[in-house]
Amino acid sequence: MRRLLFGRKGTEIVFSLIITFVFAWLSISPPKIFESVLGRLEDLVYDVRLNASLPARAVPKNPIVVIDIDEKSVREIGRWPWSRDKLAQLVEKLYAQGATVIAFDMLFSEPEGNQTCGVGTNQDTVFQKVLEEGKGKVVLGSFLSNEHEISIGQLPKPAVELAPLNLTNIVLPKMQSYISNIPQFQNAVDNGGVLSIIPDSDGILRRYSLLQRYGDNLYPSLALEAVKLYLLEKNVSITVDTINNEKLLSSIRLGNMTILTDPIGRVYVPYIGPARSFTYYSASDVMNDRLPPNTLQNTLVFVGTSAVGLGDVRATPVGSVYPGVEIHASVAEGLFANHFPYIPAWEPGAELVLILVLGIVLTILFSLAGPLWIGTTTLVMLVGLYAGFARLWSMDDIILPLMLPSLLVIFLAVFNIAYRVFVESRRRSELKHVFEQYVPVGRVDEILKDPEAADAFEGERKMMSVLFMDIRNFTTISEKLNIVELKKLLNFFLTEMTTVIFKNGGTIDKYVGDMIMAFWGAPLSDEEHAKHAIRAGMEMLTTTQNIQDKLIAMGLPHIFIGIGINTGMMDVGDMGSTYRRAYTVLGDAVNLASRLESLTKYYGVGMLVGENTVANQAGFTFRLIDKVKVKGRHETVSVYEPVTKEMKPELELYQKAQDYYFAKKWEDAKKLFSELTKTFPEVKLYKLYLTRVLDFEKSPPPEEWDGSWEHSEK
Repeated sequence: MRRLLFGRKGTEIVFSLIITFVFAWLSISPPKIFESVLGRLEDLVYDVRLNASLPARAVPKNPIVVIDIDEKSVREIGRWPWSRDKLAQLVEKLYAQGATVIAFDMLFSEPEGNQTCGVGTNQDTVFQKVLEEGKGKVVLGSFLSNEHEISIGQLPKPAVELAPLNLTNIVLPKMQSYISNIPQFQNAVDNGGVLSIIPDSDGILRRYSLLQRYGDNLYPSLALEAVKLYLLEKNVSITVDTINNEKLLSSIRLGNMTILTDPIGRVYVPYIGPARSFTYYSASDVMNDRLPPNTLQNTLVFVGTSAVGLGDVRATPVGSVYPGVEIHASVAEGLFANHFPYIPAWEPGAELVLILVLGIVLTILFSLAGPLWIGTTTLVMLVGLYAGFARLWSMDDIILPLMLPSLLVIFLAVFNIAYRVFVESRRRSELKHVFEQYVPVGRVDEILKDPEAADAFEGERKMMSVLFMDIRNFTTISEKLNIVELKKLLNFFLTEMTTVIFKNGGTIDKYVGDMIMAFWGAPLSDEEHAKHAIRAGMEMLTTTQNIQDKLIAMGLPHIFIGIGINTGMMDVGDMGSTYRRAYTVLGDAVNLASRLESLTKYYGVGMLVGENTVANQAGFTFRLIDKVKVKGRHETVSVYEPVTKEMKPELELYQKAQDYYFAKKWEDAKKLFSELTKTFPEVKLYKLYLTRVLDFEKSPPPEEWDGSWEHSEK
């Protein structure tokens, strides 16, 4: 059985290692559908970590403000879109307030028409002139699309031209069309930034493209271009890595600043808080001169809208309704400080090593722990993973995927617990199947709840009591019955005896023909095993007397039995061969009980118990039957018979006669045993002692005689 359990433990370890290697493979080359699901879960974990890392109150560290075309502005200035002369007025007011850079989160893709303001002046021309006044200070927006549509307007100058760099084969998504500003406005400012923001598959905007490709050119985002102008940087460059013959973007360089990106030029948006974490000013307040002078001095201004119905809101990890213009502001905040959470290039290798180390360590730990400790270890490990990864984020802006290592921990825990449950269920089923053969059905569940009882199945050595019962003269009885009658007799009688044994908490060891072997003290521990064995033996004798009438009524003969009980150290457990096993007891104490059962015939008594069984049994009355040396043993053993208290007068006379016998006072012993024989002629024991006394008178025993009688037969 221990080898079986070791095999189960080995199986548990092997399967845990298989799970570990499967996860290692998934970290290297996951199937598409798994990668998609895992990415979705990773994004949810990212959202939790992001929100947990945000300060209680967001405070931008750089001079970035948002000029908001809000409900108030629409109410005071007029419904959107405003005429170009009003936009020109807004830009002039921003110049006057000292804004360093003005970035428009909007498009001017169509001319306004022939409307004029003043003396025949076209409104588009007015706006154009205002833009030209601030050339190098204004950034207009453009949209790039991966849909095959008609392109509109004029794109700004690209940030990077791929052809001169021989990077036309770089792995970057190619946009198929664009919507940009009319040439009149785009030429007036030169500078432009891409407004296109592509959310993740779940609709949440976590990543932001600093560069997007159209044709063989890379165009900067609105935030990147605005920060470039603010810092007076002239050029943007890129760094490309070649992996498996593919050229992948790894970073963007702006002046002395290197911005790490993913292979398609994206960064995680460094949200500093919920919506409106930046300073907002209403556009109408700017246009109506409600701001103190120089309020916007040296600021980077993003002009956008939060008005209901204008549609420029996004779902983000920090809020489901988040102004699109503030996303550009958040990225600009990150660019100023070059502070972006990022996934390092060494992440795949680190994840693989982490999975292998976690898997091997947990395989060893879980194989040694119980379900409660597995659950506790799992919780501690998950908290530790989260805390460690959170520290990397907070200290070094490093994002390491958490889901695959976490899922490995959970899978290993679930597997080990489920496997333990399965093994325990199998083990309980096996134990139940075994024990139902030996103990009452009602006690099987009690046994299975007792770990020590279950361990007894494996084998142990302990103090126990064992009982042997045999039918007297069974050979003679069986010769007088046919097979049907014999079967009927045994089934009826053994059932009656087994009921008594079960009633007294005994365990059936075996039936051998007309013999029953039972024991007490296993599989459930029993501190009073001797007491319960004696009580069972006495009830078996009484039951045998009580069923004689039933036997006669069934046409069966009378039955008489002999019982031997002994107490001592015994080996108990599931023993046998590959082909047949049994839950049994072995040992010298067991053999002595069998000898005692045989001696009941010799002494003519119903039951004999060993001296260890009699010890400390004040609740019973015993009489010493003899001091014997049974075959196979050299030690003298005192054997007793449990008797009823009604025998007290007879018992006193018997004990006195026996004392004379052991003292070698043959004349006194002969006198008392003669008296007992005449008074109780049916008692074989008194006749045996009388015969011995007469023999010893003629041939006294040796001087060293200890009063024992040696039996040469089993």
